[in-house]
Amino acid sequence: MVRRNEHGYCNLSLAWLVFGAMSTPTPLEKAVSLLGGQRGAARLLGVSPGMVWQWLNGRRPLPPEHCGLLESATAEQGDAVTAEELLPEITFQRDGSGRVVGYLTPVRQPDGDIDPDADRVGPAVETA
Repeated sequence: MVRRNEHGYCNLSLAWLVFGAMSTPTPLEKAVSLLGGQRGAARLLGVSPGMVWQWLNGRRPLPPEHCGLLESATAEQGDAVTAEELLPEITFQRDGSGRVVGYLTPVRQPDGDIDPDADRVGPAVETA
């Protein structure tokens, strides 16, 4: 549950302070803010707030299997952050209603470059 003020807005001034006054928040920062911060996002995804902190600070990559749930939860808040915005290098698969149901991850060559001709299918994605 996102805490809102008397006007119905969540406290984005805190996010503004945390993420910097001059920088534009990343899609993940925006999603976490919409979901009530690291604790709210962690509760939704079934991970620890520390794991969310690691994603936000680049210590660990955001797993693609969480993107569908983040997208649907932010859409419920009225300002959807899409799975493609969260992880642009991943190809997300959608069902007829537009919900994320799976993904294709790029295959990296031994030198670290992405092989443009190869995709690997990922597992099904949790959605709300």
